[in-house]
Amino acid sequence: MLSPDETRDVALTLGEEFVTNPGNFVTEHDLQFQLMSLLQAKIPSRSGQSTLRPTVSALPSRSYKQDYLRAVQNGYDHAADGLNPIHAEVSLEKGQRFDVGVFNNTLDTVQWDGGSKKFSAGALDALFELKFVKNWKKIDTVTGFTPSTEGHDLTDDELLEKFDWGTVGVKKDITALGERPEIASRWVILASNFNYLYYNHTEREEEHSSLYPRMGRIARERLAEAGEQNGVNVLYICPRGRAEETNEPYGGIQWLYDSKREETLLEHSQ
Repeated sequence: MLSPDETRDVALTLGEEFVTNPGNFVTEHDLQFQLMSLLQAKIPSRSGQSTLRPTVSALPSRSYKQDYLRAVQNGYDHAADGLNPIHAEVSLEKGQRFDVGVFNNTLDTVQWDGGSKKFSAGALDALFELKFVKNWKKIDTVTGFTPSTEGHDLTDDELLEKFDWGTVGVKKDITALGERPEIASRWVILASNFNYLYYNHTEREEEHSSLYPRMGRIARERLAEAGEQNGVNVLYICPRGRAEETNEPYGGIQWLYDSKREETLLEHSQ
């Protein structure tokens, strides 16, 4: 349905839209909506090969609600657009959902579990997880550690032990996507209002704390390693501009891991 190159183009387009007009993205749902719109635009027609007509699995023959499931099957079979290949909150198994999925032409069965729908990972061309870090201004640290006064004498590995990855959960998302190698294109797109990973940061930020940029570099390197180990593309985006006092560029788009080029921390000049 969509190739890895096509989904890669969409990820970069979303990144470019965010870095040039970050205020247009109020919540993570805005990122999700725009991603789905961009993916949908890559599918030129909802007819022929782009129309999915799966079967509802285990359709009950005696359930007192069977007529409603039959209506679902009737829609798949006869509605002009069948099942849209682009969907949000895609479930592969109980308790595991992904922000956006792109189905391919092998999708032949939809497993209904009550009102929930579950899909085979092999029926997906792409999976996306989105993280929108709206308020954090630096990588979060464990309770009791004050980086402004305690961190300067620590090695990178010692400082890494002070990070609290759970507050954002991006490493967990990379791992979850890494468990789905049958899906050709897997993505984590990490957006930050205040450049909390300090990519291409400003002089003013450096003057405020020389430790925070170092923490950001360490975090970016570890996320890049996680992406490479799991075969998951990791794209970091934050507002882009030029500093008022120095006119130096700041922020923008950074690949933490790009599976197409098999490179980490591949910086794109914007």
